[in-house]
Amino acid sequence: MEIMNTMIRSGSRVVVLGLLVLQFSWLAFGNFVIPVQHKFQGQERTLNALNAHDAIRHGRELSAVDMSMGGSLERTGCGAMVSGPQPHGLGLVGFGQDKTSLISQLASTGNVKKVFSHCLDSTKGGGIFAIGEVVQPIVKTTPIVDQFKYIIVANGVDVGGQVLQLPPEAFENGYGKDAMVDSGAALTFLPDNILEPLIAKIMAGKPGLRVFMNPGNFACFNYTGDIGYDEFPNVTFHFEGSLSLTIHPHNYILPNNEWNNVTEWCLGWRSGKDNSQIGLPEIILGEVALMDKLVLYDLEKQVIGWTQYNCSSSIKVREGSSGAVYSVNSHNIFQSTEH
Repeated sequence: MEIMNTMIRSGSRVVVLGLLVLQFSWLAFGNFVIPVQHKFQGQERTLNALNAHDAIRHGRELSAVDMSMGGSLERTGCGAMVSGPQPHGLGLVGFGQDKTSLISQLASTGNVKKVFSHCLDSTKGGGIFAIGEVVQPIVKTTPIVDQFKYIIVANGVDVGGQVLQLPPEAFENGYGKDAMVDSGAALTFLPDNILEPLIAKIMAGKPGLRVFMNPGNFACFNYTGDIGYDEFPNVTFHFEGSLSLTIHPHNYILPNNEWNNVTEWCLGWRSGKDNSQIGLPEIILGEVALMDKLVLYDLEKQVIGWTQYNCSSSIKVREGSSGAVYSVNSHNIFQSTEH
């Protein structure tokens, strides 16, 4: 996720990262609101573009403004501007868990809590990034199980409302499997013992389509005319604490190539079997999976959560000291009568 055009009223701190300028303000209530747009705003999200982006990130050729929220490198976010060894987990503009990250330093002033959220609109390309306790909508959460990266525990997958039958080792024989929430990645990465049954289950309902693996090792099919997304199933991942994440067909079926009115469509699931070589879990939930959801990172309680949401609408944020509640959208702040 990239933060753009981040001009906040009554700014009291400015951070410059290359071409990125973030202007923060305490306002009267000690919370921050930052208008955002994601990296593919205004562009068609093709598989080639998304895959190329992830290949660069996994090659560690990261820019200062295109970071995972959890951070996987030694020099990320604000740390990319500092010489010498940097701690893991600074993340997007330093919004990682480490005590030297920007969010931790801001919290140390007493003006804010270590709680932030983002919401990315898959249609309009806009959204919101806010620092502070979200009181509306209500967000269900799951524990963070790593001190640096935003890693949670996955324990199941449904396809079209039916449990995906997987070998016991897929989720560590019932103990669950680590999954990283990473808004800086584009696609969703999965271990092969989940990926292959998932593809087979999705395509089982479309026997007339011939599935083939393209050179990028994605499962693809050719289709003439407009794709009927409603003919494909939703995919839902389950996590510790009964939290679930549903990914809709329009976010996992992606165009790749087109010729003579025939489009090659591919399932945007990528193998994560090599992730361990760079210290990452096999399961990574990237930007596409997180779109159209308000995603909450509460480092005070060490939990992450989300809820399906209209990211062009507003959220309500509570001020820490007075308890005042403010309605927030991507560009405006209005004080509510609620307390």
